[in-house]
Amino acid sequence: MALFGGPYSNEINALNTSIKAELGKIQGSQFNLGTILLKKMDEGLVIEDADLQAEYAKVCEYRNNIQQMNGQLEDINRKIAEEEAARQAEIERKKAEAEAARQARIAEAEAIKLAKQAQAAQQAVASAAATCPTCGKAVIAGAAFCGNCGSKLEAPKPATPAPAFCGKCGNSLIPGAMFCNNCGAKVGQ
Repeated sequence: MALFGGPYSNEINALNTSIKAELGKIQGSQFNLGTILLKKMDEGLVIEDADLQAEYAKVCEYRNNIQQMNGQLEDINRKIAEEEAARQAEIERKKAEAEAARQARIAEAEAIKLAKQAQAAQQAVASAAATCPTCGKAVIAGAAFCGNCGSKLEAPKPATPAPAFCGKCGNSLIPGAMFCNNCGAKVGQ
């Protein structure tokens, strides 16, 4: 072997590079030869060589192993998808429950508001009926004349109670309302 940098070093390097290239070509051909032989054996070519049969049996075993592992991966992916679907369904169920609870709170607040409005309207009617329209002084309920100024008092007309709910849409009605505040239908129709 020549020393590095000797008179033949360029030739030696070129030959070594060429040898490596040829070895790479051999490896590629070995791979192609194996691929071709494997394909032919898959197609039914019977080869009497025990070493080739043993290697072919290993390839078949490896293929079976891969097929089983792919089946396991499919099972895992299916399980993941089922768990994700169940998780999403639970999230949607909780959202629906939260929305239903929110709507119930809104309805309860609206009912409380309507009850307060009805109470205020009744108090307004009661206070208006308990005072003289002429002088504004308090009068005895059911009196025919004012005890302060002597003005004739009109007997209060009995209020016809409004239905609690709209007959068309079912919405809660404000006492004394003539029309539904939700759908606009006339009360009592």
